[in-house]
Amino acid sequence: MYSPQRYLKGLLVAFFLTAMLPSLSAQLKTRPDSIPTKPYWEIATDLLWLIDKNTVPATSIFLRRNFPQSNGKNTALRMRIGLETVYERSRGTGTAILSDSLYNYKPYLSLGYQAGKSKGRYAYFYGVDLIGSGLYQKQELITSYTPPDSFFTPRRIYEWNLGGSLFCGFKWNLTKGISISLESHLTGIFTRYRFKQETGLFGFEPGGFADDRITRFNTLIRPVQVINLSYNFTKSP
Repeated sequence: MYSPQRYLKGLLVAFFLTAMLPSLSAQLKTRPDSIPTKPYWEIATDLLWLIDKNTVPATSIFLRRNFPQSNGKNTALRMRIGLETVYERSRGTGTAILSDSLYNYKPYLSLGYQAGKSKGRYAYFYGVDLIGSGLYQKQELITSYTPPDSFFTPRRIYEWNLGGSLFCGFKWNLTKGISISLESHLTGIFTRYRFKQETGLFGFEPGGFADDRITRFNTLIRPVQVINLSYNFTKSP
């Protein structure tokens, strides 16, 4: 299996940790009110992929543009963009399957608005996201290249998702530049799904076909949707 997003994600987390470690110890010893909690720009990565509990793509970037006010209230525009690609290929030796290949392509995009309030190191927020995502999956299974055992099964899956999410969250500013936040979401998703498959002998016209389509609407409640580790670009007082 080749999954490049795990390597890219590891590099991204390493960047955040490298930026955080030199100042984390000293900042944690300062008074909470002395740490600015009015970042103008934030860039973040979700940490749940580390324990395989992520609900957004393992490779995704979260951006937030804050508009703080003097009374501690804050509004923000936010975006998450992500992409997962997985390629698997196996060749059997002495088994019924001669070749099996699988390719997944999953883009993701969310755009949202949030409001909230901060005090000292801490902040709470709430808002709404619009979410769009997709899936393209291609799989081919071959049992033999020569008749009569040359069973060939190419299949395709297409999926489109569009929906919205109400969320609330809590944020802790570890340092002036580093923060961590947790979000809970109530999400509604409209999905269109298509499954296409052909069967037959390798090198010949397919003898069987399947083309199934499904439309559905799902509602999801996730107490822990993301745990974001953020780098904050703060504005000098």
